[in-house]
Amino acid sequence: MFLLLALLVSCAQPNSQAVENSTEKNNTQNNAITLPDPVGMVDRSGEVALPSPTPVHWLDIDLKNSHYSFTMAISVPQPLLLGVQASWDSLPGWEAYFEAGYFRYPWSNSSRQFADYSFQFGVRVHPFKNWFFIASELGYRQIGLLADISSLKQGGQPLASTAQLKIDSLFLALLVGGEWSLSDSLSFAFDLGLQFEVIRTASVSILPDPNDPDPGDLSVNADPLSRVSSLPLPQLALIRLIWKL
Repeated sequence: MFLLLALLVSCAQPNSQAVENSTEKNNTQNNAITLPDPVGMVDRSGEVALPSPTPVHWLDIDLKNSHYSFTMAISVPQPLLLGVQASWDSLPGWEAYFEAGYFRYPWSNSSRQFADYSFQFGVRVHPFKNWFFIASELGYRQIGLLADISSLKQGGQPLASTAQLKIDSLFLALLVGGEWSLSDSLSFAFDLGLQFEVIRTASVSILPDPNDPDPGDLSVNADPLSRVSSLPLPQLALIRLIWKL
C-alpha cells in the first residue's frame, strides 16, 4: 500500500513541474515588450527605405504644383503686352504675372517720333472662384516724344531743330475684369482700371539749329508737364489671350 502511494506521488511531481515551467514560459512571453515595425522604413526586399523629402513651402505655396501660362494682351495705353503667368494648386484663385511692352511710331528714324516702354508685376485674385477677378500691379513706364520744331522761326531763323520730351514714372494700378475658358489650354480675359503715379520725373531737351551761331537760352521748365503726368491714367486690356503651358 505504501509502495503504491509512493509511486503515485513520484509520478505526479514531474507533471507539476512541467505545469510550472509552462506557466513561467507563458508569463515570460506575455511580459515581453513587442517593438512595432518601423512603417515605411523597410521595403519588401528587406532594404531600408529613407522617407521622401518634404516639399519646400513658401507662404504655403507648394512650388511643385505650379502651372505656367503665356499671355498676350492688346491694351491701352500700351498697345501690345507680352508676359508670363503662374498659379498654384495650394492657392486656388490666385495668379501672379509679369508683362512688358514696347511701342514706337514710326519705327524708322525720324524727326517726329513717339515711344512707350513699360513693364509691370501683378497679382490677380478670383474672390468668388468664378470668372470675376480683381488685380493690382506695380510697374514702370517711360514715354518719349521727339518733335521737329524747326518751323518756329524768329527773323527767318529757326529757334531750334528738335524737342525731346521724356517722362519716367513708377505706377500702381488697380483693375477689375473677367476671364473665361475657351478650351483646356486657352482662355481669354479683359480688365479695366486706373494707373496712379507713385514716382515721376519729366524732362525736356531742346536741340538748337545747327546753322544758328547764337542759339541763346533754350531751357524749358518741365514742372507743368510733371503735374500733368501725375494725373491718373486709364488702363484697359481689350483682350488678353492666355495659353497654358
